[in-house]
Amino acid sequence: MANLYQERSNNIVRTWGLLIGFFLVVMLIGWGISYYYNAPELLYVAVAFALITNVGSYWFSDKLVLSMTNAKPASREEFFDLYTVTENLAITAGLPMPKLYVIHDPAPNAFATGRDEKHAVVAATTGLLALLNRTELEGVIAHELSHIKNRDMLVMTIAVVLAGFVAAEVEPEKVRRVIACSGKVAYDLIKRRDEKKAWDVAILRVEQLYPFPHKAFASELKRYPNCTEVVWCQDEPQNQGAWFFVQHYIHENMLDGQKLGYAGRPASASPAVGYAHLHQEQQKALLDQARQTRDTLAEIESEQKQEIAQLAEQQKKRKLMLAVHGIEITEVER
Repeated sequence: MANLYQERSNNIVRTWGLLIGFFLVVMLIGWGISYYYNAPELLYVAVAFALITNVGSYWFSDKLVLSMTNAKPASREEFFDLYTVTENLAITAGLPMPKLYVIHDPAPNAFATGRDEKHAVVAATTGLLALLNRTELEGVIAHELSHIKNRDMLVMTIAVVLAGFVAAEVEPEKVRRVIACSGKVAYDLIKRRDEKKAWDVAILRVEQLYPFPHKAFASELKRYPNCTEVVWCQDEPQNQGAWFFVQHYIHENMLDGQKLGYAGRPASASPAVGYAHLHQEQQKALLDQARQTRDTLAEIESEQKQEIAQLAEQQKKRKLMLAVHGIEITEVER
């Protein structure tokens, strides 16, 4: 069975293996593209990209991760329990005092990052600090310090950073529309957005509808200063999902100049159409509707009104035809 020192050595080997493996993969891809297009300069670009990402992920891994999570430094005065608990446990473990950061997020979470013990960082969310007492917090921080001691934090951090370099990500400044939703439809929306490369759309999944997470929701909306429209999207018909319940909560947290819209199935007496192909067509339509512009939404609403008018006209003609044949229709008062 491996002891602590062997695990530390193994984690250092894993770190270098990850960096070298990433470098070779990027080199191979660059070589293949340069060979296909007969453009040797593309290979040089791939080499430069691999070197920059490797050096950046190792040397600036903590700063990159903290920037990705919008973490803020934690002072002893403001977060006394977090600071003193970490300080005491670091002394006990024989570690230098890591830098402390706090992430304003209601979800309880904590992590350790950094390239070594002298450059380690421990971050915790405000949700975790509000949820745990001092004794419980000691258990969480001790767990994070064990990652620092064991040197496995660097492996995890570099993996996240390298993945971030090659993954497509929405830039908050470019977002013009935020789609709020709940449940599985979030994954459908993300997939659809990525397929259409609609990087001006952000997906916000809300899984706690009551009590509504006002602070967290408002905080997320503030991340998109150029957003002009917030849309609630749901699988269910308009009169059966969460739309009528959450719309005033969403409106309370919207910024000046933002408009609220709805994307989903129209109101219906039945939760589903009953036919798989029609359900898929409706699902595709609501996903497209969620990311369309407000002008297009207005057109859709106009088309829906026209369809309702046509149905009313058909009903009127049906009543007239029945009356001609002597069949009396009794209206039921509502």
